[in-house]
Amino acid sequence: NYSFVSGIQNIGLGGSCIAGAPNKQGVTLSFTQRYKNIDKNTDVIVVLGGTNDYGYALPAWANPLGVYGDDTVETFFGALKVLIDSFEENYPNAKPVFVTPIYRKEQESNGIPNKNVYGFTLSDYVEAVKETCEKRNVACFDAFNEITEIDGYTYREYEVDGLHLNTEGNILLGKYIGDFLSEILD
Repeated sequence: NYSFVSGIQNIGLGGSCIAGAPNKQGVTLSFTQRYKNIDKNTDVIVVLGGTNDYGYALPAWANPLGVYGDDTVETFFGALKVLIDSFEENYPNAKPVFVTPIYRKEQESNGIPNKNVYGFTLSDYVEAVKETCEKRNVACFDAFNEITEIDGYTYREYEVDGLHLNTEGNILLGKYIGDFLSEILD
């Protein structure tokens, strides 16, 4: 029962990344290219992304991690900064909330984290979101570590293919995000 929800606008695109140079992912624009489509009267902006930036199975889509303080959309840290700066400038009355990527089967092999073409793990991208949000005083729900129901043994119950959520997975994620929003919103 989340009475604070009066309307939802979804501008998510499957296969998109938070970072990325224009046209890097073909027809799917990055978050930094799409954020302007958010309604100007938005109260809360929820950003769930990063797994495609890790891009283990699609190395051409992977984006370099960069370092905190980058300001280019071509690194993950830089794109996070650009998004937060853009939200502050263009949506001053909205509360941004970031959600880290969730478990994906490709993040590990036999319990050993897999690295992408840039040498980073999915956990590195998760930590980048958390670090950026902490330093910028932006709300962050750590779905990667908090949603413990999805792991290497149970992912088939919640994911269609080890990455994309099925109905049960979407219900689970929705409950966690709803509960988190209930805690942080007045």
